[in-house]
Amino acid sequence: MSTLRAVETDRWVVQAAPTGFSAIIDPDGVMVARSGIGEQAVVQAEATLRDGRSWWTVAGNATVLTLAGLLFALAWGLWARDRRAGPGASPPDVLAEGTPPQGREETTDN
Repeated sequence: MSTLRAVETDRWVVQAAPTGFSAIIDPDGVMVARSGIGEQAVVQAEATLRDGRSWWTVAGNATVLTLAGLLFALAWGLWARDRRAGPGASPPDVLAEGTPPQGREETTDN
């Protein structure tokens, strides 16, 4: 989860835990230093201060909500189209090039 937060906010993340593991994660999500689980250790790394905001902190959940809304609208549109076609309706026939239209079969008289 800390790796996700580092990438999401474009910031260094320092996770300190007395019983789990401690870690330092860079803004790209790379774990720079880590202790073992339950290990008593000092974890050190150089971290730089950063200014500005990442695209995620600016857009936030609007990106996910917009995408979810578009997918919902697409699904609803497809459902409505199929419902209008009626029960048992088959999709429209697509004719391959050179195929005669239905009801006008080519026959050869011998």
